[in-house]
Amino acid sequence: MVAQLPSTGGSGTPALVDYAVAVLPNGPDGYPFSVGCDPHSVTAYVSPMNGRALGVMAHYGSGVCYAGAIPQYLALIDLAWLLAAPRSGPNTVDPSIDLVGSGIVKFVQVQ
Repeated sequence: MVAQLPSTGGSGTPALVDYAVAVLPNGPDGYPFSVGCDPHSVTAYVSPMNGRALGVMAHYGSGVCYAGAIPQYLALIDLAWLLAAPRSGPNTVDPSIDLVGSGIVKFVQVQ
C-alpha cells in the first residue's frame, strides 16, 4: 500500500489525499512474496539516481523467517507509479496489471 499526503505542510493532522493497494507478485524464485521478519523489512527512500520515491521490501523466498535470516531479494516499488496504476476499485490496483512488466516493481537479488 502507498499513501499520498498533501504536497505542502500545514498544522494538525494532514488529510489523506489518495492511497492504492496492490498484491506483490511472486518473487523471481517463484515463491509467494514474504515480507520478512523483525526488524521490519519495509522502508522507503528517494533515489539519488532518478529522484523517484521508492518503497523497499525484503523477500525471504523459501527461507524460514527467523532472527538473522537473510533476504533473497529486495522489491523496489515506484510509489508514484503505483498510485497512478489503473484500478479495479477506488483504492485497489487492478490485479491484471503486471507490476514487474510495467516497471512498478523491480526485484534485486541480495546474494
